[in-house]
Amino acid sequence: MSCGPTAAELTQIRADVAAIALDLDCTIERPVKNLDAWGSEAEPSITTVATVKAGMKSPKPATLEAYADKIGAKLAWEINLPYGTDARELDHLLIGTDEMVVQAELTQQSYPVFTTVLATETK
Repeated sequence: MSCGPTAAELTQIRADVAAIALDLDCTIERPVKNLDAWGSEAEPSITTVATVKAGMKSPKPATLEAYADKIGAKLAWEINLPYGTDARELDHLLIGTDEMVVQAELTQQSYPVFTTVLATETK
């Protein structure tokens, strides 16, 4: 007796839900550390990691409280990305005219459908 969906079923569920729920274009950019000619850390360059669909929602009060030290007074969003998207802390998310910085990954479920991150606006 199975206790949950098969791997194939879960893959199909993730694809179906992403197609329905993720309606915004999102570019994920990552700062890459560079060294200058003397081996010191130079200004980081920005590399585009992926362009995916995304969904945004306001974080729950408990999430805001748990990450208050990272968020401060900035406007925060929970960003849903397709499951398995490589989004890391300090990555930049460009959604429409908004630029956000990933503060934490929030995906912690038995059968996650999305990769969910907490991000704060930079402006």
